[in-house]
Amino acid sequence: MSESDWLKYMPGSGTLEGCIEFLNDLSWNISLVKGNQQWKAFAGDRLLVATNTQEELQAFLLGMTIGLAVLPDSILSEIKKLVAE
Repeated sequence: MSESDWLKYMPGSGTLEGCIEFLNDLSWNISLVKGNQQWKAFAGDRLLVATNTQEELQAFLLGMTIGLAVLPDSILSEIKKLVAE
């Protein structure tokens, strides 16, 4: 399990599912694949990260989510508009 003072500000309280939902709202199109003793996250058809454990994968996605979730709502709205085009 991950701990961070920022989890209270994050959508989905920092769960893996919450991170994916938040990132997908920003058009990351995150999908997960587990195989060959690795966890892989893809952004669309491109490999985003491959880890040895689910915890490492969650930490990576938490970092991405924190980096974006702390942005003001006005900037997040602008990002959503830009990726919708």
